[in-house]
Amino acid sequence: MPGSQNCEAVLHGLFRLRDGVTDDEFQIAFDAFVAHLAEAGYPSESRVMRRKPLPGFGKKLPDFTHYSAIMFADAEREQACYDYVANGAPEVHAIHRNMNRLVAPGAQFFVTIGCTRPGLKTHQRLVATPDPCPKVQTVCRRSRRRSDGFYIADT
Repeated sequence: MPGSQNCEAVLHGLFRLRDGVTDDEFQIAFDAFVAHLAEAGYPSESRVMRRKPLPGFGKKLPDFTHYSAIMFADAEREQACYDYVANGAPEVHAIHRNMNRLVAPGAQFFVTIGCTRPGLKTHQRLVATPDPCPKVQTVCRRSRRRSDGFYIADT
């Protein structure tokens, strides 16, 4: 995958909060942790989301209520950040521990790496729908608009 491509990395987390912990309480601790990492030059953005189970789907997924994503400009930066946290330097250890104490045992983490080929740049645009939440659609620069307003990639 890597090489002359632009490869971004994302650290994903699937977890449950401990009993009595509110979403806001966790978000404050998560934001403090990510802000510390960003000040050290590691992640580019992050988010925490609550899971919405879909009937009949996700039966093999671990039991989780929340999802987190910490995005990095490249796989090297993600690995350096992982090493920084794993080595437990005092300046990150307390912040990391403060966040982790809010999470129930059994959290799962994994990293994904996604690359784009040179010359095929993508961007996202919000697509208006009847749904109250706008949809985000990734489109290719080499694309054309369909009659329904969506874009499709020329192949």
